Amino acid sequence: MTTGTSGAIAVAMNNNILFSLPGETYFTGSSKTANVTGSNNLFFGAGAGPTFLTGNVNADPLFLDPLRFNFRLAATSPAIAAGIRTGILFDFDGLPRPQLGYTIGAFEFQK
Repeated sequence: MTTGTSGAIAVAMNNNILFSLPGETYFTGSSKTANVTGSNNLFFGAGAGPTFLTGNVNADPLFLDPLRFNFRLAATSPAIAAGIRTGILFDFDGLPRPQLGYTIGAFEFQK
């Protein structure tokens, strides 16, 4: 994040998975959301993602076992190869990115 105009923070959201319960929101806006940009994020649970972010995927990410906090992706996840190059060279486990294309989320899909 960097300082934006009028004291707002500039945020670039790329290749994230955002989950929210139905009836809730992913995040709320204000005049400061003008400094939020990004693309290729996956939104699930509370409807489609915001239209000011481009390349959104609106689908179940198909985590392997979220009840046990295993947020790695199943082989059929729509997040696999749906991301963009961001300069992040390794995933949360320290494995190199990309494998089969840039994966959305913290874990690069590994065969």
